[in-house]
Amino acid sequence: MPIATVFVRSDMEPLDDKSLARLVPAWAAHSGQPAAHMTVNIVDNIVQAGAGFALMAWLDLPDLWPGEAVDALQTGLALALADVFEADIGEVQVITRLVASGHVVEDGAIVRWST
Repeated sequence: MPIATVFVRSDMEPLDDKSLARLVPAWAAHSGQPAAHMTVNIVDNIVQAGAGFALMAWLDLPDLWPGEAVDALQTGLALALADVFEADIGEVQVITRLVASGHVVEDGAIVRWST
């Protein structure tokens, strides 16, 4: 269930279909995690005030994942975004939120993590 919501600043070039198709495989490669359940949502053309980043991502992960996997997924996402968008890594921010069991609904049912 790694789900990334990526906000792309208005001065960044939007991704074409070919580049967009590279994003999840790049994230998987950089993080060393399987791509099977990764999702990336892109929100284009945002306007920021104050200190900002070219690419800002919210990464939602189940809270049962070990710390090493969380570290790999968040840094892997940052590297993948920098690669695919051809942005400086200093222009990428990832904020990770851990989601508790029972705080997700899929197919109309509450999802509980099994440990």
